[in-house]
Amino acid sequence: MALKKATGIKGFFSRLFSSSDDEKNNQLAREAVQNITSALETLSQKAGTLNDSFTEQKNLIASMITDAKAFIPQNEIAAAKCEQSILGAITAASSACDAALSGGDGSEFVKQVAAVSVLVTQRSHFKN
Repeated sequence: MALKKATGIKGFFSRLFSSSDDEKNNQLAREAVQNITSALETLSQKAGTLNDSFTEQKNLIASMITDAKAFIPQNEIAAAKCEQSILGAITAASSACDAALSGGDGSEFVKQVAAVSVLVTQRSHFKN
């Protein structure tokens, strides 16, 4: 007897909660955490070339790397949105770092690093 694909509302829910989808989502969640950690490490390397007036920001970035490595991968939409916001904020901080490196105003870099820090702190509160 051939297996039939479940249809109707039962089929919808069985596909919605299938274990293969769970594993795929878990892998995506792990990759998101790795992407954040990698982006913060890249930002840290770039910020490391700034002068000593940015020591506080350099230390804050190092602290955020430690926090990001402790993130528990989540399959929740709220966690995914927060992670997406973190990556966007890291990009903005990186651009501000570039501007500071080229002699521009460093206050934007300070502001952007603080924004990343707030988001990393928010994401740290997501638990299983």
